[in-house]
Amino acid sequence: MNKSLATFMGIAATVIVISALVFYVAYDMVDKEVTGTGGYKTTIEGVTVPTTSAPRTTR
Repeated sequence: MNKSLATFMGIAATVIVISALVFYVAYDMVDKEVTGTGGYKTTIEGVTVPTTSAPRTTR
């Protein structure tokens, strides 16, 4: 019983560590993509909003 419990706990600890590492790497990658140089946040904040007095174009 102790051997099987130790094996189970070892596997569970390994799965938790690997999952945490994958989550950290993925989170860091997405965070750099959003806030990094030329990322989504920089692109969105760099867009110039047209003035409301600009004439509308008709289609």
